[in-house]
Amino acid sequence: MARSKSKPPEAPTAPGWMTTYGDLMSLLLVFFILLVSFSTMEIVKFRKAMGSLRGGEGVMEPNTGQTVIEREAVESEEFEEALDELIEKLEELQLTDEVRVYWDSKGVRFVLQDEVLFPPGRAEIQPRYLNVLELIIGVIQTLKVEELQVEGHTDDTPIYTQRFPSNWELSVARAVSVLRYMESTRIVESRRLAAHGYGEFRPYVPNDSPSNKAKNRRVELYVLKQK
Repeated sequence: MARSKSKPPEAPTAPGWMTTYGDLMSLLLVFFILLVSFSTMEIVKFRKAMGSLRGGEGVMEPNTGQTVIEREAVESEEFEEALDELIEKLEELQLTDEVRVYWDSKGVRFVLQDEVLFPPGRAEIQPRYLNVLELIIGVIQTLKVEELQVEGHTDDTPIYTQRFPSNWELSVARAVSVLRYMESTRIVESRRLAAHGYGEFRPYVPNDSPSNKAKNRRVELYVLKQK
């Protein structure tokens, strides 16, 4: 008489919901690890990361119409310390909206609204804000500079004075004033300095409101690193 073959008992398996639960716990663990890492991030590196995000809003490469997207560390710890000191001072003076800093692998760009440096319609630097330029100089000193370009920009409101018959002359005069101050500090060789005046023809934003016009009245210092 043939014996009937019986199937061996199947090994017990976990319910289907356990797989989903395990995945959820793994994701939560990764999330909390990221929270801990962010909480210990150095303030300078955090500000650099935020600068990367802000940079995508419209920082222009010199003499081009392209927006800078990529941001990375420029130089050394000295650069980070000098940059951190500048940012803290701007916060203390409540000038974080009037002075902006962007950097990438090619160099550093400082954007200063005109009211930080100049009285309306004039090109003489206001002494009370020379400390801001000194802090910017502190950052520049940490870099190996190939060229320091100073750019003057205005809004599209016409100016008619004996000294400044148009915005061309005003933008050039403001750029030269900053260049002369930089030359007097001897942080960069004179042969590596350049001044440009663009008048109203390279706006940062459209000249369609008083606030936008204020953003376009600016001086930019672009520090190009040595390769």
